[in-house]
Amino acid sequence: MLRVAIYHGNTQYAKVIKDLIYKETLYGSSVVFTYYNKGRILQDFSKDKSVDVLIIDAELAMQDEQEILKLFQKRLPSCILVLVSKDGLIDAELLKLKPFRCLYERDISVKNIMAIRDVVAYAELVKNKTFIWGWNGKVSYKISPSDIMYVSIAKHGSIIHLNPKTEHGRIAAEMRNSAKLSELFDTVGRCSFAYAHNSYFINLEYVENYSGTQVEMEDGSILSISRSKGKNFEDAFRDYWSSCMAKFVKKV
Repeated sequence: MLRVAIYHGNTQYAKVIKDLIYKETLYGSSVVFTYYNKGRILQDFSKDKSVDVLIIDAELAMQDEQEILKLFQKRLPSCILVLVSKDGLIDAELLKLKPFRCLYERDISVKNIMAIRDVVAYAELVKNKTFIWGWNGKVSYKISPSDIMYVSIAKHGSIIHLNPKTEHGRIAAEMRNSAKLSELFDTVGRCSFAYAHNSYFINLEYVENYSGTQVEMEDGSILSISRSKGKNFEDAFRDYWSSCMAKFVKKV
């Protein structure tokens, strides 16, 4: 069962989002929606509330900014956050929550539909406990797609390069897997990954800078983009960050 909470003042827009999720989900009738008004969300979520996806009006969230920040840091660490903006602007403080996607309320376009599709796909992967195995010496670990910065080809299988800020990343910067690169991409590819080269694919969430010919990852790694993958990577990168609206940040 997929649990979706919507905190938004516009009931018509909330219904549009609900209908889009129903169309995309594999759970169908097993999706449970809960609607929240301004006062109820903090009261309910202060308890051990089970929520897989929270879709929240950025303007309403700003009214309770500090409480919302504490809520997500302590109570809902695994919840998938989606911010909705009326004017295409999102406050920098809210972006610290690292929303999975951001939507522009006045634009029900293909990009917004694709963003909802990404949210549902990722939520279903999380619910199904999608992971890949990583070996560090003789010890194996279950690695979540969100812990991975990029995956590269190896002589025998693949190398998983981990976010050093995660639990597994603190154990080792990289781990091994015996599967082919293409097999691992088939497993996690819908979680914001894209091929930048025939020998590696990248988690777009951790791209700090993109020049067209190379990317700098959050850990400082510099990875080149091959000509054969350049156009597809550019499209994937643009779609990901336009849906996140990372460039539309209010100056505070």
